[in-house]
Amino acid sequence: MNNTTIRLVKPEEHQELKDMCAEYLHQMYAPRKIDVTPMYALMDRYFTEADRFPYYIFHNDTLCGFALVNSHCVIESRTPRHAFGEFYVRQEFRLHGVGTAAATQLFDLHRGYWEIRELADNTSGTAFWRRLLTRYAHGNFTEMELNDERWKGWVQLFSNG
Repeated sequence: MNNTTIRLVKPEEHQELKDMCAEYLHQMYAPRKIDVTPMYALMDRYFTEADRFPYYIFHNDTLCGFALVNSHCVIESRTPRHAFGEFYVRQEFRLHGVGTAAATQLFDLHRGYWEIRELADNTSGTAFWRRLLTRYAHGNFTEMELNDERWKGWVQLFSNG
């Protein structure tokens, strides 16, 4: 049985989330030589803007990741709309259903039109979201590859509203 849970990050845990986010951003973007300073600066908005939701991901009561849900999409314009600013599960918790369980809980909690994005070279992330959406949305999702000022990579769109 998968014992994965999510909960909103409390304001007093803001710095802990920023530390975990720095870990993630370094792993994800440093090898790609992408400046993470603007992304790291956006973290504060998750505690001040009404359309941003920071979540912790736990497995067996151990903090193992985070998800940043917002309404800032590059393609989807219908409402209510949702996207992941970031979605991270620590390496040692991957391939055990933790990410799938957490994403499913977040989809169920935030009903509407979803847009999910992965960087073009994030093949494992793209494979993860394709597998999950094939199951969760019963294959009823649209996928496209963008290579412009909006995004460089894959985008999946689906509705669970």
